[in-house]
Amino acid sequence: MKTVGIIAEYNPFHKGHKLHIEKSRKITGADFVIVLMSGDFTQRGEPALFDKYTRARMALLNGADLVLELPSHYALSSAEGFASGGVSILDRLGVVDHLSFGSECGDLPLMDRAARVLLDPDPAFDAMLKKALTEGVSYPKAVSDTLTSLHEDPSLFSGPNNILGIEYLKALRRADSRISPVTVEREDNGFSNEAIDQDSQYASARSIRKALLSSEEGGAGTPVFKNYVCENTLPLFDSPKSRIDDYSALLYYKLLSEREKGYEEYSDVSRELSDKIRKNLRDYTTFSEFILLLKAKNYTYVRIARALFHILLGMHELSLPAKNIRILGFREGASALLHEIKKSPEISLISKPADAPEDPFLQKDLECAFLYEQVNGSYRNELRTSPVLLP
Repeated sequence: MKTVGIIAEYNPFHKGHKLHIEKSRKITGADFVIVLMSGDFTQRGEPALFDKYTRARMALLNGADLVLELPSHYALSSAEGFASGGVSILDRLGVVDHLSFGSECGDLPLMDRAARVLLDPDPAFDAMLKKALTEGVSYPKAVSDTLTSLHEDPSLFSGPNNILGIEYLKALRRADSRISPVTVEREDNGFSNEAIDQDSQYASARSIRKALLSSEEGGAGTPVFKNYVCENTLPLFDSPKSRIDDYSALLYYKLLSEREKGYEEYSDVSRELSDKIRKNLRDYTTFSEFILLLKAKNYTYVRIARALFHILLGMHELSLPAKNIRILGFREGASALLHEIKKSPEISLISKPADAPEDPFLQKDLECAFLYEQVNGSYRNELRTSPVLLP
């Protein structure tokens, strides 16, 4: 039995994701595809457009055999935390032979060379990186600029999927994992592109989100949108949608209530950022506008968004690895895969949280789900919700 793992958000699932699953299965000859997917909040520091069960169903309808939840502590982390958390879980499942990820370059040897440089940097690299950081450059850009100056291909660091892929490779090497990496070159119009390219049959999740939420573009049934998502998922695109500014009042209350003591206790919140939040709180209007107000050369939009969600969700650093992993959905044919995973002494799969042992990762995932459901108006009982099951 051969298995390929994919770490994803599917925010939302589209034709490019389906192609990636199909190519991953073909390249590796896998019998099963496991997707480790972010829950209700994503790595960009935003609520997922659709809830995790809706997105899991989309994936299962289009090639995934088993969808597990990436714990929120990893899902709402930097690229390094997202990758290392995901790789750790896939590795400890004991059944994953390959990790497949998308990249703009499609050049695995080039990405692996960059990963090795980052894992074992020489003195010149360290000196140049520290100099860039002292000049106020954000960490991702400082790393990119430093590697480029050391004659690595600059195009490698212009794509966020390349950068995330390098983090996967670092995590695999750091864990001395038996999992073999493969990469599939992206065929959409780019992760960060907000406009749908009418001349391409693929579009990025970001451009699809923008089109879907825009009153000018219309909803899921309009041609500008439906050409880029899988036909069997179209009805699911009428599910309730979540936006970052839906959380504006909740964040403002949280920030106000803790203004006196500051916010340094939360993940990724430095004293400098905490002081900046306190100083600018009087000018708060909405969640998204406050991010823009705090944004600076050394604080990217995404880093601030994540930090604010860490404050809102009460997220602190956890040193132990996640052990209890939620099953979001599976196909009936994956029973043999589930049986093999149950043999792992390092991971326990949870189908209903009400039956799960106490666990700080799982408890935070439940709190995130409760909040998401209340804001989104779904009012699902997360403790008793069963995984999606498809034939």
